[in-house]
Amino acid sequence: MQAIAARIGLPATCFITSVNTQGLQVKFFSTKAEYGMCGHGIIALTTCLIESGVYHCAADGPLRFRLYTLEKSAEIVATREDVNRINVLLKLDSAKCEPVGY
Repeated sequence: MQAIAARIGLPATCFITSVNTQGLQVKFFSTKAEYGMCGHGIIALTTCLIESGVYHCAADGPLRFRLYTLEKSAEIVATREDVNRINVLLKLDSAKCEPVGY
């Protein structure tokens, strides 16, 4: 996966390792290392899976599932406003900030 991400050359490349109705297991890589999480990638990936029919998101209620990554899991909630608009919400725990020494 790392070699593929390096060859693609984008800031983040997503690999799906498992998908089912309960959840989605993914890995994210930059050109140099594996990421623990990538919010933009998750939103794009969820939208793509809905648009391609892997997950169904109807106008009458939200689609909910868990996403699992190297470091943590997150709840994904997707709603459909109309045929052309999907909203994806990524629910994460609060970030923990620590000082960085230089």
